[in-house]
Amino acid sequence: MFGRYEGIKISGIESVVPKMIFDNYDYIEGIEDRKTKKQVKLTGIRQRHVLEEKQTISQLATVAANNIINNLLWDRNDIRVLVFVTQTPELSAPSTAMIIQKELKIGTDCFAFDVNLGCAGYISGLEIVGSLIKNTGGKGLLITGDAIWDIPKDKEVGKDALLFGCGVTATAIEIDKASEGIRYSQFTDGSRYDLLYITKGGKTVMDGNAVLLFSMNDVCDAIKETMSKFEIEDSDIDYYVFHQSQKMSVEGIAYECKIPMDKVLISYEEYGNTSSSSIPISICSNISEFSRKKSITLFLCGFGIGLSWNTAIIKISSDAVFPIESI
Repeated sequence: MFGRYEGIKISGIESVVPKMIFDNYDYIEGIEDRKTKKQVKLTGIRQRHVLEEKQTISQLATVAANNIINNLLWDRNDIRVLVFVTQTPELSAPSTAMIIQKELKIGTDCFAFDVNLGCAGYISGLEIVGSLIKNTGGKGLLITGDAIWDIPKDKEVGKDALLFGCGVTATAIEIDKASEGIRYSQFTDGSRYDLLYITKGGKTVMDGNAVLLFSMNDVCDAIKETMSKFEIEDSDIDYYVFHQSQKMSVEGIAYECKIPMDKVLISYEEYGNTSSSSIPISICSNISEFSRKKSITLFLCGFGIGLSWNTAIIKISSDAVFPIESI
């Protein structure tokens, strides 16, 4: 499915991560299985940020959203839509988005809800908020983030425990008739949900080889089809931002799609796989790259649990990207 939201502008992107850092390489020597050791090194994930015991995901979300509201000088009463993309809500009900709305002191004339999506959630969230504010008017906030407390207590850790980090992002979206809008593609294949899922108890189950093949085939096809559909050339794109699942996937996609690695933004080394937050975190963590241009055109690609995958082409002002804050 391909589409376009015209007259929608991304006005700002903020990212917040916990101060606590877990160094993966401190634990590699404690993993007995050699194959697992090698696989951990191949992921390229050097460290991850994880929540402290008393921190909550809504606290980080509130900081990120407050930052973007204050930096853009938004009137909180103009915010009509607040969407929180998460797989780890704080309550079964109501939505964590409502907790965030309360903390932000946004008025009742606002539509606030959670969306249960994973690594493709950022682009889906852009589509959801974009479509809603076209009808509601006003401004919209897209917030992403999952709670990660996964700090192994000893040296006996599995390879998957070293992949995931915590990060929360807030993206400000508003109506702007002069904007080029968002060009996107969206795909879902629920028949393969069992290749990657999370149990009710919170355990992640993944067929790593099958998921890697999925990224090399379906995801790469979507990138190529998007470029063709919208008649986009590599020269039209300043940077590519893929979901940061791990080094093998990011570099493999770039190689298969003939994308030069110097145009691919990465964040997995320092932040790990941050699920729906990995695309905006990658943008914010590379803020120094954007100072040379007034505006930048980004090709985004998310993929993961579901299975779900998508792409988006956006143009944003370099001043709309803010540095990552640790709290």
